[in-house]
Amino acid sequence: MILTGPAIRAAIASNIITITPLDPDQVDQAGVTLHLHPRLLECWTKQTAKAEGLKNVEVAPLDVRVDDGDRFYPVEPDASGAFLLLPGRFYLGATIERIYAPRHVVRVDGKSSPGRKSLEVHRTAGHVEPGFGGQITLEISVLVPLLIPPGWPVCQAVFHEVTGPVESYDRRGHYADANGAEGPQTSRSHLHRTRHIKPTP
Repeated sequence: MILTGPAIRAAIASNIITITPLDPDQVDQAGVTLHLHPRLLECWTKQTAKAEGLKNVEVAPLDVRVDDGDRFYPVEPDASGAFLLLPGRFYLGATIERIYAPRHVVRVDGKSSPGRKSLEVHRTAGHVEPGFGGQITLEISVLVPLLIPPGWPVCQAVFHEVTGPVESYDRRGHYADANGAEGPQTSRSHLHRTRHIKPTP
């Protein structure tokens, strides 16, 4: 069941859902508009190395088994105050808003207006577990060069009510300590493990 705008407002008023900061007009028909955080990270790849004038630089692939958060570096806004996003690059952004919804699954989706300028805000990770609290990291890419300033509306949160008991996110969530973190968080896939595969002799 997806919460409508009036149901979201009621849940916020009852502290069932917490969103900070929040202006009343951010609540839409069936979701809440969220805005781009001023900290943006870009993944260092062979293509970015070439763009920086570095030739014949060997850049290893990202590895799900390794903490390679040091491959992401901050992007600075241009003279107009906007980030220049380029095709073929991979960025990690975040929402300015912090969300805490212990009884709801939050689904993050793009908004139609920036989407029609080619902005994609997540690849596969649009699902936020019940009980997560904090800013939501966005996996950002574009199909054409795009200027977008911090604070711009980039995505929306949709709230799905859950049935049944909810386990503590602190016990199972890999990003449980992100509540106090500021800006995008890099992958913690190195904390996972393989399953259902027999070891190679």
